Amino acid sequence: MQKNITTSVATFGAAVGALGVASELQADIVDLTFNPGSVAFDTVGSVITSVDINELPGSVDFGQWNDALGKTLIFASGTISQWGFVSSNATIAPGTFAGGSFNLAVSAAASGTGYLGFRTIAGNVGWFSVDFGGAGNAITYTGGQYGTMGETLTIPAPAALSVLALGAAGIGRNRKRVA
Repeated sequence: MQKNITTSVATFGAAVGALGVASELQADIVDLTFNPGSVAFDTVGSVITSVDINELPGSVDFGQWNDALGKTLIFASGTISQWGFVSSNATIAPGTFAGGSFNLAVSAAASGTGYLGFRTIAGNVGWFSVDFGGAGNAITYTGGQYGTMGETLTIPAPAALSVLALGAAGIGRNRKRVA
């Protein structure tokens, strides 16, 4: 009888320990926000906007044009070493990321969601999504993640992003209701 209790307690302890390790690994992946979160269409012409990725160390930023000439993103070479368009469900690993384009340009009429993967000078990777908005409309940064400790990241499928957003909205609504 004593042996069974000891085995159960040891198994329970291992399960709790495994949960602790999993949550610790997730703590090294941060959600990204942008300042500004949206870049308006420039009717004056060819004015660059600096966009900061708030959660990244070292003031990681990039430049953004959004005008009749096109929608162009240019990375700051002092903070980002590589970046490029990637697909949803893409896996980005620090040692295998194959970005490298200094400028990422699409047409002035570009619309829909695009995903960008990047690697910082420190060697960590991240991704973010962009809603290009269409001709004459703002470009909006809709989220992303960054691994602070060399993690490999997988970009969720668009449906998974929607489910996560709905889940977050539901949590917020439940909290308001309880309060």
